[in-house]
Amino acid sequence: METVRDCIRKRRSIRRFTDKPVNRDILCALIGDACQAPSGSNIQPWEYVIVDEPSLLHSITTYSPGIGRCPPAMIVLCADQERALQKGGKLGKEQLALMDISMAAENLILSAVERNLGTCAVKSFPVQVIGKLLDLPDHVVPELIVILGEPAMQPQSPPKRNTESLIHYNGWGK
Repeated sequence: METVRDCIRKRRSIRRFTDKPVNRDILCALIGDACQAPSGSNIQPWEYVIVDEPSLLHSITTYSPGIGRCPPAMIVLCADQERALQKGGKLGKEQLALMDISMAAENLILSAVERNLGTCAVKSFPVQVIGKLLDLPDHVVPELIVILGEPAMQPQSPPKRNTESLIHYNGWGK
């Protein structure tokens, strides 16, 4: 079993997948792990739409240039704006909901890596079009699409910034 650290280091943005479908039980398990993410004021604004129907995958891919080739599956992470406003006020709706979605996405992505699935988080899409394609109610906003499947290839890690140059103790430049 891989450690969390192993999964963090192994994770890459994958946009090329085999044609092998992703089992719905696995997709649901990934969402279960996503729901274990921290949530500001415990708002838990997240809603998830699993997309694995080929024509719908193709339609969404057409509107999202960041996806590239059509993946075998995607999970659309949405924020329930009404819930966020009711539980967290203006801050909940305008900031915490997106932060919660981001943390949930990272859990989902690392859980996918542990299962040898490739993923890529995509934000380049027209919110209203995706909302319409998925029949979302007006108060549920698609915030992020995670495409996933069996990777067709495993790219090398791009260079990362030197950690030492990013750390500041007790203030900037001290």
